[in-house]
Amino acid sequence: MRSKKTIVLLLLFTTSLLIMANDAIIEIRAQKSLRTEFKILVDEYHGAMIKADELYSLKILNETLKDYSAILRVLRLNERINYEDLYSIDLLIIPPTNGSIAFSDDEKNAIKSYIKGGGSLLVLGVPYMGGFKEFNPTILNDLFEYIFGFGQLGFFTKDMRADIVIDYTNDNGFLNLTKENVKGENLESLLNGTIIVKSASFERVSSDFEIIKTSSVAIRVDKDEGIYYNESGFIVLAMKEIGKGKVVATGFGQIFTGIKASFEYNVSWVELGDNKAFVINLLKYLINLKKWEIGGNIIFPWLPETLPIILLAISATSLGLYPIAKRKDIQRRAKLEEKRKKVKISEILKKIREEEREK
Repeated sequence: MRSKKTIVLLLLFTTSLLIMANDAIIEIRAQKSLRTEFKILVDEYHGAMIKADELYSLKILNETLKDYSAILRVLRLNERINYEDLYSIDLLIIPPTNGSIAFSDDEKNAIKSYIKGGGSLLVLGVPYMGGFKEFNPTILNDLFEYIFGFGQLGFFTKDMRADIVIDYTNDNGFLNLTKENVKGENLESLLNGTIIVKSASFERVSSDFEIIKTSSVAIRVDKDEGIYYNESGFIVLAMKEIGKGKVVATGFGQIFTGIKASFEYNVSWVELGDNKAFVINLLKYLINLKKWEIGGNIIFPWLPETLPIILLAISATSLGLYPIAKRKDIQRRAKLEEKRKKVKISEILKKIREEEREK
């Protein structure tokens, strides 16, 4: 009876495990990311010309993360940057700046340490046009020099102002950039289709950066309308991994916003061409979303698939063992009964012998 009760309890326990495992597996498969929250910090302290609210691409990214059962938290910084500010931040964005407040050495050191420790930095430049003419790249160039070393990366500047790079074969001057303009495996994977931009450019970029470079039909125009030609094109985006982190600097930072592109295109910069797809791919790359996606990199990735089979095998084994256990129980009971009989006979014989002695 006790063995039968044990088997029944085991079957009930196994069934419960199957139900719990099924629920857990459904939950795991529904959740596409091991993390449920990502954090982006926007620096609004150093003369930011574009505020966090204007970075419409971050709202799009938040909607994208919902497909991964995750959300995006956008934080604003209105004071100097320190180590504590960057703790647990996935991406630091430095918007275009008017150069009114330079980065201190302590801030530069905190940013560099953050990147080397696995953080990501996105620096947004903008072309010399419209409401962006006050963009002053000099403090960003100082930051690049501290992070990468002298002469490794720097925006073009003239009298503390940026330039604008346009395609002179297009009436509206827009650059059309595709994979053909990309150098670098990681960067190439992020650009599908055509991004349509006007951009500031870089004057100095070392050869170990991944880049987006215009074709030879592009020209550079400085603040005084001086025109520059370059048969090899102009670099408008540079990307590099440093330590465990990543740095991206671009001259067309306006495509991260919801600002209207032009009168010809009655849409925002981020909605123009394939800009949105590129921007979201870039942001996902910078927050390391792929690292946290649920897939082949999970410890024991076979467990969710095989757990029901394992539990069913345990249940089947339990059922198979029941007849064996029952036979063992019958044999055990027979031996006990035989032993009792022997004890009883022995006691009877003993009593008979005692009675004979008394006679």
